[in-house]
Amino acid sequence: MVVVIQPGSPQAARVIVGIARIRVKRLARQLADDPARRVVDIGAPGGRLTELSAQFDAWVKSVEQMSGRIQGYKENPVIQQDLSNVPASIKRLEGQLAS
Repeated sequence: MVVVIQPGSPQAARVIVGIARIRVKRLARQLADDPARRVVDIGAPGGRLTELSAQFDAWVKSVEQMSGRIQGYKENPVIQQDLSNVPASIKRLEGQLAS
């Protein structure tokens, strides 16, 4: 089964966030497994991993909010009407200016 996801859709944002979560977890495991790169216990409260996790969660929330706003714009009938009418209006006004 093939699923088509439209760019800019909430589903696309969820896929991107999911991939980012996997990469962050993989990086955290790599850092935790490499004692040479570990300066402090990165998983400890106040450690770097805890800080990065909080920053990542804030980023995920922002992406999800942005995705919701984009979807709202796409579903707004006034905006859709403007998107369809404005190009023709601009061409008409440019024609009037040229004559």
